[in-house]
Amino acid sequence: MAGCPPERSEHLKTLGAIASGGLPSSLPEYAICMECRQRENFCLLLEGKQPCLGPVTRAGCNALCPTFGVICEGCRGLVPEANRGEEFRLLVEIGCSEWEVKARMKRFAGVFDENR
Repeated sequence: MAGCPPERSEHLKTLGAIASGGLPSSLPEYAICMECRQRENFCLLLEGKQPCLGPVTRAGCNALCPTFGVICEGCRGLVPEANRGEEFRLLVEIGCSEWEVKARMKRFAGVFDENR
């Protein structure tokens, strides 16, 4: 798992799966924005004009950072089907430099291609 430490519930699920002779479940295939919507969070990117990476970051953290008004840094890695080009455009539109956007999106993904 990339970035942030696993949530307590993830530890419990993993231990339960192993104790039952199974394998731990994989990370969700959807973006953190889904969890933000479920929690009815204020959208830091679209409404707050802050450089949040929630739309392209794999969920599973229960949107912990955005819930407390902290932008998502992408610590769980990119969602496989993330619209990187749109995220790039949105971040540049709110005032981030192209260099900054590329650096932030590469931090936990390793590579970045704004055309994907």
